Amino acid sequence: MTKRQVLNIVLVGSLALNLLMVGVVIGRFAFSHPSGPPPLTWALQDLDEKTRNKIQANFKHQATIVAPMRKEIRAAREDFKTLLKEEELDEKASYAALARIRNASSQYTSALHEQMVSMLRDLEPKQRVRVSRYLMRPHPRPHSEKRTKKDIPRQPTISQQPTISEQPTTD
Repeated sequence: MTKRQVLNIVLVGSLALNLLMVGVVIGRFAFSHPSGPPPLTWALQDLDEKTRNKIQANFKHQATIVAPMRKEIRAAREDFKTLLKEEELDEKASYAALARIRNASSQYTSALHEQMVSMLRDLEPKQRVRVSRYLMRPHPRPHSEKRTKKDIPRQPTISQQPTISEQPTTD
């Protein structure tokens, strides 16, 4: 083979690889659910299939209840972002927008908690313990980069926080 033929093969191979990678990225964003899996489904992965199917049927019903709540949270956040872009900050409107976000989030969280208790009620004690491992720990957001424990900033414990005498003074 001549040098030119080898270069052509490498060029075609590189082009094919790049097109494949672009296709994977486009496919991931085009065909994946933008908000991730339904709430709490990740917690069921340790359950047997029969129990998981029973609980997932309940999730489908609950999804119709929480979907409008998720939309309200997104709309409230967008309204707040719009306020932040104004030349002059409207404090009264900002407080109202933040209260709307807080209320929508509270209603959503309450609905998820009700769903969680409903789900746990149908499980045996051993299954509850397995599911609780997922319910009681933070989990990565869908479509976000994998983060390790060392990537997550830790808040100082009370013993690590400066005491009043160690606080800098403004004299």
